[in-house]
Amino acid sequence: MVASNVPGGSTFAMMESIVEGHLLVTERTFAHLSASELDQVTFEIETRLRTLRATQPGLEDQPALKARNRQLQRLNTARAMLSAFRRQRKHPR
Repeated sequence: MVASNVPGGSTFAMMESIVEGHLLVTERTFAHLSASELDQVTFEIETRLRTLRATQPGLEDQPALKARNRQLQRLNTARAMLSAFRRQRKHPR
C-alpha cells in the first residue's frame, strides 16, 4: 500500500480539516501532491461546496448561517488557491 501525501491521510479527511478550520490552505499545501491527488482534492472541494450550498439553515438561526458562510469561504479560498497553484505549476515563471 502506497502512503498518501494528502494531509489527514485522505482527501475527504483533508476537506474536513479545511472546512472546520484546522488546516489553513496555502500554495505549499499542494506542493507535494501529485496530479491525480490534486484531481481528487478538486473533486472533494466541489462535492463539499455542493453539499454545503444545498443545506440552508433558517434565517433566524444566525450562528448556523455564520458557520455555513465560514465553511463556504474556506472552501472557496482553497479552490482559488488550488487553481492558482495549478496554473503556476503548468506555466512556471
